[in-house]
Amino acid sequence: MLAPVAGLALACGFVVLLLARLGLSGLMLLHAGAMVTAWCLLLPAGALIARYFKVTRQQDFPAQLDNPFWWNWHRGLQYLGVALSTVGYGAMVGVVGFSLESLHSRIGLGVVVVGWLQVLSALLRGSKGGPTDAALRGDHYDMTPRRRVFEAFHKSAGWGALALGFLAAASGAEMAGFGMAYPVFGLLLAGVIAIAALFQRQGRRTPTYLALWGREGPE
Repeated sequence: MLAPVAGLALACGFVVLLLARLGLSGLMLLHAGAMVTAWCLLLPAGALIARYFKVTRQQDFPAQLDNPFWWNWHRGLQYLGVALSTVGYGAMVGVVGFSLESLHSRIGLGVVVVGWLQVLSALLRGSKGGPTDAALRGDHYDMTPRRRVFEAFHKSAGWGALALGFLAAASGAEMAGFGMAYPVFGLLLAGVIAIAALFQRQGRRTPTYLALWGREGPE
């Protein structure tokens, strides 16, 4: 557990150091550092973990079920990412005030709002219930209409917001005068897609129902 935490801390520190070396300081450094760390590092990592690490290689699956690894890391990274992006947005408002004149400002506000909608929708998703629950019933087990709406929104809005987050980072870097902003952040996004494709080929994706209860479900 300590190794991933240390790796993420080093990566976040590297992002801030790189931005400082590029001439950013004060609230502008806080804005750029928080946004790039959140949308190009923490949130993509949390999304990949949720999709591909419901069952880990150290786990004796299917004898061992309901591994909390993916849930703990996904929730922690996404909450931290949304909090950082909010701080970053607030720092920008502190520099230039609230504005929606530029593409960057509109996309930036949009992804912050979607981030909070993800958090709020997750709080309303319902219980998982299922065969291992004493009450048996639950939104995930029964796939109630509310749960189906949550599943569709959470996944589609989440991946869409990540793509827009990279676009926001590139447009902001271009506004700051950094050349090759779109190719650089495009390559970073391509890297996330390549990692997802690799995990998919390795067969790491396990449906939530199967990972929790060892059987196929309504997904």
